[in-house]
Amino acid sequence: MEVLGYVHLRDLGKPVPEIVDGVEKEFQALSIQDVPGEALSIFGKGGPRCDQFIGYGTDELQGGVGSEASLTTSGFADECYQILIIIQMRSTVKSYIRNEIFVRQGPRPVRVRQSQQGRVHMKKNQAIGIFKVAPERSSVTFRLSLPGQEELVTTIKLHEDELLFVSGSVTVKIEITSDTPELIWDGYSSVPVGMDILNTDVLDFAKL
Repeated sequence: MEVLGYVHLRDLGKPVPEIVDGVEKEFQALSIQDVPGEALSIFGKGGPRCDQFIGYGTDELQGGVGSEASLTTSGFADECYQILIIIQMRSTVKSYIRNEIFVRQGPRPVRVRQSQQGRVHMKKNQAIGIFKVAPERSSVTFRLSLPGQEELVTTIKLHEDELLFVSGSVTVKIEITSDTPELIWDGYSSVPVGMDILNTDVLDFAKL
């Protein structure tokens, strides 16, 4: 049985060198951060290049899935189509969940230092986390499950030219293998986080 609550987009292409170089500088900046040795990951506030990188290729999808992209969806495709339009437009945006105004937390460049597991957003409902592997990096394996149903796992290997959208209610496990995972994360919710900021079952880089 497959876990519901994700969309996996593939074959989105590679951005122009200006975007890739800009993202590389963001990851270089992470290397000079002073973080505790026990920190699960290092992350920062992403700039315009991270924004362009995570949205690259989605303009082909405004009318549905473009001819250059392929899609695996489970649970909430309509909402994700609208999120794609949000990323592509970047000006006057509309929420993917019936709200004209929404809250955005990212984008954030992330270097995962230790294996970790948690939900992709502090809010469980009307929230979404988006993942994209950093340029020229190895693929990252995500294991998706629902709280209380850990025996049911969907495994996704995410490559650089792909996007993974995950509902806030879904738990993701990221494991350290031979390479240190480096990725861009972005998060959206229909309303401010509020008291959900106290939730502890969240990936460390997805917290405020």
